[in-house]
Amino acid sequence: MRNWARSTDEDMEFDLTTTHGTTVWHGEAPSLAAAVEAAVAAGATLDDVDLHGADLHGAKLSGVSLRGADLSGAVLTEAHFEEACLSGARLDHACLFKTRMKRAWLDGACLDDADMAKVRLIEADLTGASLARANLSGAAVMWAALTRARFEDAVLDRACLKGSVLRYAVLRGASLHATNLLTADLSFADFTGADLEGVECAGAIVTGAIFDEGVAATLEGTVTDG
Repeated sequence: MRNWARSTDEDMEFDLTTTHGTTVWHGEAPSLAAAVEAAVAAGATLDDVDLHGADLHGAKLSGVSLRGADLSGAVLTEAHFEEACLSGARLDHACLFKTRMKRAWLDGACLDDADMAKVRLIEADLTGASLARANLSGAAVMWAALTRARFEDAVLDRACLKGSVLRYAVLRGASLHATNLLTADLSFADFTGADLEGVECAGAIVTGAIFDEGVAATLEGTVTDG
């Protein structure tokens, strides 16, 4: 983790910089999360900001633009990112346990190896995002845009992806034990080697989807055209 703060008698002094080293905000706050919130309130632009390894537990950053930001390894537990823009951001190895990201933009973002258990991504846009080996156990990802997203070896056990669009998504080796895929669009998605035991998929579109031999016949209620 980088050192953002210099201690003072009371609050700490923070410098928020971009990944290119440009300072976007400087000031005092009781915590890094509070400093980021203060920067937003002051109108600072946080695109490309460097917050890797940051502790932003519970931060309220709904509607904020963090396009291209580095949040790799950050602690974002129970933080609020509703309708925030994190397009192209780095969140690999981050902790997003119970993080609220309804209608957030995460297109092209990297979430490899992230802990996303019970994250809320309802109606979020993760088009082209990479979530290899991410843990999305119990996640709420309903009606989300997941076209061409990559979930290789990810864990989606008991997650709900009802109504989401996973066209051309890659889920090779992923675990989807008891996952809810009701009415999801799985057209041309790759499920090679995936664990689909107990998956719910009535009404799901599986046109062109790739499954291990014999698996497709066990998926009840799926349809093969849109």
